[in-house]
Amino acid sequence: MKATQLKCIILIIVIFFSTVTSFAQDVKQQKEIINKLNIIHKSTFKTRDSLAIIYKAIYEKIGYTNDTIIKNNLFKKINELDIAAAQNAEKELDREFGFIRQFSSNPISLDILHYKITKPEAALKYEVFNSLFGSLTFDLQNSPKGLQLKEMLVNFKKSNVGSEAPDFTLKDIRNNTLNLSSFKGKNYILLSFWNSTSQVCSDENNYLKEVYLKYHQNGLEIVNVSIDENMEVLRKAIDFQKIDMFKNIPIIINDVPLLESYFVNSIPQKILIDKNGIIIGRWRGSNSTLKQEMNLVLSTLFKTVASSNNVH
Repeated sequence: MKATQLKCIILIIVIFFSTVTSFAQDVKQQKEIINKLNIIHKSTFKTRDSLAIIYKAIYEKIGYTNDTIIKNNLFKKINELDIAAAQNAEKELDREFGFIRQFSSNPISLDILHYKITKPEAALKYEVFNSLFGSLTFDLQNSPKGLQLKEMLVNFKKSNVGSEAPDFTLKDIRNNTLNLSSFKGKNYILLSFWNSTSQVCSDENNYLKEVYLKYHQNGLEIVNVSIDENMEVLRKAIDFQKIDMFKNIPIIINDVPLLESYFVNSIPQKILIDKNGIIIGRWRGSNSTLKQEMNLVLSTLFKTVASSNNVH
């Protein structure tokens, strides 16, 4: 065998084993990173599982009893669980943020940001999400999932608390035209995104009726935006739930990218807009903690409004 051929064979062998070794090191490193993420999740996952068991037990007890006092006490416990669940979700997200800061070149970090950006605990964390996205490597930011997240961040910013609410012109269920700008200087707007086939959304409408009756005289209007695809089902739901006092908007009859503009990826979801057209509140999901937060914002807001009116 010629010396040149021998050198080529040796070089190929060296390259092969170098590639295999590098691949093995990458696999080992990835496993270590995943293990670190599992450690981060361990306590919050454990808490989530424990809460799920308690939730199930309480709802079963509610189904077994007709005693109003017992039911009220059980619902109070559910409220306590809601608070614990929300705190646990916040803790988990903060820990994941720490993971992303440490592993900004790992695809898992992009996966976490992409998945968590639509969750209730992310509703007021645009700045953190945007900063962490900017810390990712160029390749991750410009991957298909990265470009999708970049677009999501643009819509998140446009509909973030403190931003000017994207204007819209829509047809309501009675075919009347509704412009957001027409409320400027006159009304506070609560945009509520829902679906008539969702029991959670139906329960939220009962809550929103109380909110409407309490604050409508102070200038609050509720614009209920439905993602229903069947107009007849929606009409029956509006009649049955007695929510015709709201401005009811069916997405299906409006060729307007309202969900995208307001970064609505899940329901129920509520967005509060002040008289100047500025978004001053945002709530994703439905639980007692979110209702408490919303009640506090509304009571503080309209207490200020009432005081201002009395001065004038």
